[in-house]
Amino acid sequence: AEAQETWLERSVQFADSAGASAICLIPTRHDSGAMQSALLCGEMQPTRLGQLERAFDFAIVNSKARIFADLWDLTQFSRCEFCFEARRARLDQMNQKQIILPTIECARCHGAS
Repeated sequence: AEAQETWLERSVQFADSAGASAICLIPTRHDSGAMQSALLCGEMQPTRLGQLERAFDFAIVNSKARIFADLWDLTQFSRCEFCFEARRARLDQMNQKQIILPTIECARCHGAS
């Protein structure tokens, strides 16, 4: 998971240095055969909502581009039904406002999902 976040940060930095005016963070979906195989072989870890949130925060602070998080089918990346909707709403507002909003604190998962 740590390597995934490092590569995501490098990708944002590369896109920014190439002059991208907009960057969309699209979490890896693992519903295709190739992605399922990579998961089963341990070649990748499932993307988690917290990773997307941290990447979004990083990108807004470290890029000149407009940053967007892909929110399609976002429920597959969360393991906490108690804070999911608030976290999804935060990302949606960040997409619209292009600012970092306060992190959602969850008494159940403590942001680990």
